[in-house]
Amino acid sequence: MSIVRTALAFLAVTFVGAGAGLGSAWFHAKTSPTGAHVDQRACETGASEKFQLSDAASVVLEIPSIITNLRGENAPWVRLEVSVILPVGFSDKGRYGAQLAQDFLGYMRTLEAAQLVGGTNLQFLKEDLKEIASIRTEQPGTDVLIRTLVIE
Repeated sequence: MSIVRTALAFLAVTFVGAGAGLGSAWFHAKTSPTGAHVDQRACETGASEKFQLSDAASVVLEIPSIITNLRGENAPWVRLEVSVILPVGFSDKGRYGAQLAQDFLGYMRTLEAAQLVGGTNLQFLKEDLKEIASIRTEQPGTDVLIRTLVIE
């Protein structure tokens, strides 16, 4: 008899959860826009080129891949691919891209593998890279996007 009650309770909880999920999806579909705006010029230029965002407020600067070992004995290797968001009128992006790559490389060599484990530490890494980029470029609105982080 208790197995039947347990099965019924399990089914009831499953149906309530499924109903809540469907209701949430329906509400989200009704309140969100029907489609995302895609900048046609960015699609036509290709993914390898640097592109300008549609609001013309910033430019994405892709930093060359950073491959180095971390600090410590028998430390693993790390590969980091980041992009830096800069204001449109920012000049000499190529030079700053190379300098930022060197700055990020030097910073990554000071980290240990334990400092890159978990979501909180990934957020700390992003904030540190963002601070390095804003100091180097002397632009307060600079942001950093971590595209790839591989620890081997």
